[in-house]
Amino acid sequence: MSLIQIIGNLAFILIACSFMVKDIFLLRLISITASFCSIIYSTNISAAPLWVPICWNLFFISLNFYHIIKIIYGNRKIKLSKIELELYQMSFSELNLIEFSKLIRMAEWRNAEAASVLIKEDQVMEELLMIYNGRVDILVKNKKINELRDGQFIGEMSFLTNQPASASVKTVLLNMFHGNKKT
Repeated sequence: MSLIQIIGNLAFILIACSFMVKDIFLLRLISITASFCSIIYSTNISAAPLWVPICWNLFFISLNFYHIIKIIYGNRKIKLSKIELELYQMSFSELNLIEFSKLIRMAEWRNAEAASVLIKEDQVMEELLMIYNGRVDILVKNKKINELRDGQFIGEMSFLTNQPASASVKTVLLNMFHGNKKT
């Protein structure tokens, strides 16, 4: 196999790898590298360059490069409070900062005193809650079946299915939580 054939195959291997990557930044870098390999291949595989794939790959490189710049620049512009940054690191590090910033702006911070009932059994959830700091008990028919702590969601199943909550949620310690209303 010649070097040009290896580069041509590498282009397709990189494209396949890009389909398996979760990180959008890394996906775009891999796609750009694959496009460069494809351009090298399309330039050298025949007597005359294959202009259609070369032009399309240049277009794809431009698109990916634009979005990489947008990610880098967007991440630099995002200002998170100390609490938001801690929440990001605790539970949302799989998202990029732009996605997290959009998510955090859709919700509001709230505090709850100890022994506050956040959710009543058989109540339909109008919002999704997440514990930032504190602890809650999960109660079914006033019997504790579980507890949740920092970084865990409250009422997510009821929120997502529009079904009544199967349990009540009561705070144990002073809590700070994040609420996101349905839109």
